[in-house]
Amino acid sequence: MDNSKIVTDLCKFGDLLISLNKKSDSVKDGLYNILKIVGVDENNDISSPISPNDSSNDITSTKLLLFSDPSLKSFIKNILKKFPAIGDINKVFVISDEIDNVVKANSKAGKFKTVVSESINNASNYALAFHKERRDYIKHQLKQTLCVFENQEYFGDKFQVILATLGVAKFEIFWYFSHYDKLYVDNKKQNSKQPKKVVDVTIIDLIHLVNELCSGILDNKEIVEKFFVKFINDEVLCDDIKKSYSAIQSGNYLSDNVTKLYDEIFSISASITTENIKDMIKDGKITAMYIDWIRIQLSYILPKSMVVDNIELNKIYDIMKKFSYRIRMIMNIDDFFEKLCGLKELFYYRDNLLNHLQECLNVKYYEQAKNVYICGVLAEKFTTNVSPLWPSELKYLSSQSIKFAEEVYSTISQFAAVILHKIALQYIEYEKQALPERIITKDYNRNKLNKKQVNLADKNGTTQQQLKPGTESSMKTEKPCEDELTSNRWLLRNLVCSLSFTRSLVYNVSFNPTSFLTEALAQTFRDYLGTVSFKYNGNAPTNQNNNSDDSALLNIKRPSELLSDIKTYINTLSIIDGWVNIDCIGLMTKVLEEELDPERAKEFFKNNFDKLTSPTKKQGLDMFRHGDKFNINNQPILVTYAYWYYEFVSTKASNIAISLSDNSLFSRASLRPSSNYVPFPVEEYTSIRELVALAELVGSEGIKYINEKLIKNLITLTSSIKNIIIDNQDNLRKVNDCADDDGKMISAIKQIKLSPDVYDKIISFGFIYEFRLKMYAALAK
Repeated sequence: MDNSKIVTDLCKFGDLLISLNKKSDSVKDGLYNILKIVGVDENNDISSPISPNDSSNDITSTKLLLFSDPSLKSFIKNILKKFPAIGDINKVFVISDEIDNVVKANSKAGKFKTVVSESINNASNYALAFHKERRDYIKHQLKQTLCVFENQEYFGDKFQVILATLGVAKFEIFWYFSHYDKLYVDNKKQNSKQPKKVVDVTIIDLIHLVNELCSGILDNKEIVEKFFVKFINDEVLCDDIKKSYSAIQSGNYLSDNVTKLYDEIFSISASITTENIKDMIKDGKITAMYIDWIRIQLSYILPKSMVVDNIELNKIYDIMKKFSYRIRMIMNIDDFFEKLCGLKELFYYRDNLLNHLQECLNVKYYEQAKNVYICGVLAEKFTTNVSPLWPSELKYLSSQSIKFAEEVYSTISQFAAVILHKIALQYIEYEKQALPERIITKDYNRNKLNKKQVNLADKNGTTQQQLKPGTESSMKTEKPCEDELTSNRWLLRNLVCSLSFTRSLVYNVSFNPTSFLTEALAQTFRDYLGTVSFKYNGNAPTNQNNNSDDSALLNIKRPSELLSDIKTYINTLSIIDGWVNIDCIGLMTKVLEEELDPERAKEFFKNNFDKLTSPTKKQGLDMFRHGDKFNINNQPILVTYAYWYYEFVSTKASNIAISLSDNSLFSRASLRPSSNYVPFPVEEYTSIRELVALAELVGSEGIKYINEKLIKNLITLTSSIKNIIIDNQDNLRKVNDCADDDGKMISAIKQIKLSPDVYDKIISFGFIYEFRLKMYAALAK
């Protein structure tokens, strides 16, 4: 069988073959259509072509000889290369290799579908890696191009390659987000049936490079115009083209009309310079050249035209195709680059883009974090997706674009605030590690662990290896503190840099990303101050005899301890301000002023009075339980400590004996026989040291606010004591008159009617009065 003759015959009926394939739904049916056209029978004779409607020629087993004959292997490959529309148009699936498998296995047509299906599955498994490698390569090329962007000579020589790279980069970006829900691979971990999500953190970097390079070209249109003129002088008006055109004219290969069109193109091209190119674009002369070239192409397909295969004519035709491409670009550079590498269609993948941004921030995304702002900048072009046939769509596009930009900047800002807070807490932890109690506890735990290991070795009968000098150093087992801290510092710098130098305008709405960062940091500081006033449950002293109410109260920090934490946090923020210029100290100061504002505290106390005070004190106690405390939004520090001193200290003053001495009486025994638990250590919160810290923390206005609350309590106690005196006024006079007679005085005293809590009220009055004096004395220090 003459394979070349078969290929020639098939080429003549390419349209028929493609039409047959369009009616088929699978690769197998497309290959059956080939067999029908080839017409292989028992004698290997080639029958005449059949029409698509001819149903008399069915596939028979004898026609499968085409697959079983190894000599026809190259013939099938040539057919598939000649007609790429046969079967699946995806170039990833190499059908010719599957035909090799069929030939080698001498399988029947019934198994061909299974083989192709397996090939498709295998190819899809390699698709992720294939596109990933291509994105990395494109990103590397775009980076190199940006590095030499200022070199106009290099830029002009590689301009066509740069345009092609931008186009392929756009394709890869949209391929990634269109397949975003399918980016899963098998998880190689044992006992893990869930597939693993493949997150390409460089995709945002690729979007940034495409946008930056495209913006750079549009901002320097003079470069494009310069090299357009250079192309005309070097390629269109060169001596070689002039000689070819003269040879064609002398040979009468062109009609008179076509000659006039060529003459006009060459004439206009000769008059173009870098100085007048903008005027010629406005006058429409550049557009006229493009129209002339279209008319020349149309003249070639007219029935009267005679197409002659001429080398010189082909040379001019090829150069005119390149010239036409550049004319379309120079006529409207903005529209040309928008179609080539514009990313406005990412509006329809905005949810995937936002999820991808969040996934990138959750992984090690340090270096590329400086480019995350591009996700918000993309929203500027989203409104250009509006269709001229449906102008009302602009309302939906604009609202969704604004919402998307807000979500992007909020996500980035909140993540940056979290990283900044982590850095501050790390510095606080490193500073606390130098405290004596931390060192002693850590050394005690280490010795305890070493003893357990030695005892275990003795039980096993093993000999302990002799320790060498230096093994007592704890640094050999400690993780270097610079690792995570350095990474977070690098990430914070990039995030702040990304937000600081970006402004975007989305449908007349101006976005300043730094304002989102400021709000996120302020909210982070508020949340921190809302929880820093409380101890962790694990740090509270435990005692089986302790009252549960006392245990809840002990979870609030002493004023000196809170003041130390806040000062350390502020010192850390000053260090961070040296890395990134975002005025963390100023933000923290404003938040502290809000937290310690007496007017805000009064308003909050007024709106939440029922939640803060109750007969059983249950809700009040819940407020002081860290972690499971009563959820009151935006509870200021001033409210927390004012309520603590106002309600609980005064209540405890009437329950147990209290001393305002500076010496802690935490370990003393109870002075009341009826008490069966260790008394609450109010002295730890009322010593002069703690009151000085409280005054420094809340300021004079805060002390005044706490004093107002205490005065209300004193007024209540005074009224109660006064009523008792009025009710016993006659008995008290008798006691005074009988001062010389002990018997009568005792009898008069017994007649005095007192309530059971009169002594508690008197003690509370004295303690609160003295506490106010010490509080103002502490304020003066």
